[in-house]
Amino acid sequence: MKLIPALVALALALPAVAQAPGKPAPALPGPKGPQGTAKGADSNADIAKRSFDIASVNMTAAKDFIGGLNDLAQRQSTWNRESSVALFNSAQRAVADAEEHIVRLAPLAKGDWAKASDALEKARADLVKVQGELRTLAAPVRAESGDPASRQSSIRGVWATLDAAAKDLGIAAKQMSVETKIKTP
Repeated sequence: MKLIPALVALALALPAVAQAPGKPAPALPGPKGPQGTAKGADSNADIAKRSFDIASVNMTAAKDFIGGLNDLAQRQSTWNRESSVALFNSAQRAVADAEEHIVRLAPLAKGDWAKASDALEKARADLVKVQGELRTLAAPVRAESGDPASRQSSIRGVWATLDAAAKDLGIAAKQMSVETKIKTP
């Protein structure tokens, strides 16, 4: 039985372990074109735009999931375990995915885009912090565990850290001249 919590902790840590900071994202495989570059390979600007979009959307979604948890935590009567766990798990996945895409951006923050490195590092550090805060919050995801004000305070802290990460991601986008407006249908 002691093995199960260790496996859960390992599974939660996998996105952070999958790629160490500062290591470049894996190259896209494919046939080489006439100049020795991979055919159909995306430019750094395309990779940056896609990574920013996905990270930004995931952070917005995570904030919405955390907001839903906060709404449920308002009163004992609105706290529902199944809904809370679903929102909590969705927030964890969104944060992990956002961090993964920020990791893909880090190797691009050099040359003309070097100024974005600090903001990307801060955003990633905040997301790592959020993952830790979510793990801490995971223990009391039960109605009988403490008062609603305590849950709300913890949830507010997670939301504030996510908001700081989103702002740092926006700063990095500006420093990399990446268009942050997502084209909607």
